[in-house]
Amino acid sequence: MFKIPEKIINETENFKESLFALLEKDLSKGNLKKFCAPWGIYEEKIPEKYMLRVGIPAGVITLDQIRKINAIAVSFGKEHIHLTTRQDIQFHGLSLTDIPDIMLDLLGINLISKGTGGNCVRNIACSPLSGVSFDEVFDVTEYAIETMNHLLKDSSSFSLPRKFKISFSNSNSDTAYATISDIGFIAKIQDSVRGFEVYGGGSLGNNPSIAIKLADFIPATDLFYYVEGMKELFEVEGDRDNRNKARIRFILYKLGEEEFRNKYLWHVEKVKKIKELDLEPKIISNSSDDINQNEDISFLIKNQLVIQQKNKDYAVNIHPTGGNLRLSDLNRLINFINRLNYRISIRLTNTQGLLIRDLKSNDAYKLFQIISEFTSSFDIDNSLSCVGSEICKTGICNSQHLLAAIIKKFKNVDPILKAELPRLHISGCFNSCGQHLKAEIGLAGKIKKVNNELTSVYKIYLGGHIGASQTRLAADYGEINAEMVPEFIYELAKLKRNSEIADITEFLEIEKENVLRLIARFGDNNTKNCCETC
Repeated sequence: MFKIPEKIINETENFKESLFALLEKDLSKGNLKKFCAPWGIYEEKIPEKYMLRVGIPAGVITLDQIRKINAIAVSFGKEHIHLTTRQDIQFHGLSLTDIPDIMLDLLGINLISKGTGGNCVRNIACSPLSGVSFDEVFDVTEYAIETMNHLLKDSSSFSLPRKFKISFSNSNSDTAYATISDIGFIAKIQDSVRGFEVYGGGSLGNNPSIAIKLADFIPATDLFYYVEGMKELFEVEGDRDNRNKARIRFILYKLGEEEFRNKYLWHVEKVKKIKELDLEPKIISNSSDDINQNEDISFLIKNQLVIQQKNKDYAVNIHPTGGNLRLSDLNRLINFINRLNYRISIRLTNTQGLLIRDLKSNDAYKLFQIISEFTSSFDIDNSLSCVGSEICKTGICNSQHLLAAIIKKFKNVDPILKAELPRLHISGCFNSCGQHLKAEIGLAGKIKKVNNELTSVYKIYLGGHIGASQTRLAADYGEINAEMVPEFIYELAKLKRNSEIADITEFLEIEKENVLRLIARFGDNNTKNCCETC
């Protein structure tokens, strides 16, 4: 269970007084940002409007928490909430002076925003289907939450050289992206002992890095030593002077793999000598014993809108367009869950959605019918996008508008053609909030001069993949004017369809020259100026 430390409770209760005191004596933007960022509060593009990010540890959220979040959004006249790729929830367009009261409301339902921004330990990610997926080694949820509990008690977790991201995956599929995290743990059982493969030094953004394997196996009882070891390495070796080179991956670049690994393990051993952080051992059970692998249901839908689970139960994956869940649709979900006479579980996903889990098959079918009015079974419609330049103060291109234009392009297309491409990952800049660098097809916005006019373009990234010891970052294939991206994506779908190659990775390898020619053809036409599509 997630437990908020008393110190953070007190800081949250006193936040309003601290904020107003700062506003009275110092209105400089720099000091305000420094104060607000660790609380997940960021100024938006629209003057005097702010974002508040709420951490949902391991993505685990209750119906009562969802009800309250919905009520908060309604009370401030919002039409939607935004679901992130870090299993957080964001409120947008808030007045700064309203935020302290919202934080108090969230505290009442055991949620906080502390640590969701700034140079802090960020929300700890967890495989969304952990505890119910058919391929898991064991459920890692408790380990993710206990790690969050442990780190929140340490005030140094909020004054690191830069952000610190931790992930827990329940299988080698690495659905929590441990292999692109600052430190990541993938479930493993060795000699009937629960434990983890450990990865470190990964992250996206400029100069991205795949995490290197730091330990083939550690017993789960030693988990906190390995977390603390990376945190100590970060504090000792991290660059506090240049925030653009302050992430842990830059320590890896500086030291090289061997020295990075050796220094990390040295810090782990140091922690073991001075702290008692052993976790209680867990009883091992065979995760496959309860798996219902043979049963099928007629409504098992492509793109995992309905996902087969253990114990003859099901989970429905709900992906609102661009991660923006309308409150009217959220109310429909709340009303549906209220009518159930048994316990279900809810998880936020790292693909800008949420899972309603532990559903009986007939209820899963009913929920699928409800969400079919505002979701889609096609990957292209379920593409990921950051909030974009319309909201984000550092955003370059309007990724949300681009996603809408792509969805519109494919709206009346032959379903067979529409099903050809995987989800796109769209970032409005190179910060990779849309995770374009891990995608099979990714897009990242930038501005360049075309015919002496500033024009919005998107770099095209292809071939990304995530998996234990198999992760590869997407490669830069060129760039295309923002206005022309929807037509390019359409032509790419046609090219794949004509190739008769089903697998996207195989298609990109075999048809690489044709893909490059297609990008070059659209790239040669980069002559239009910025428009709302960008």
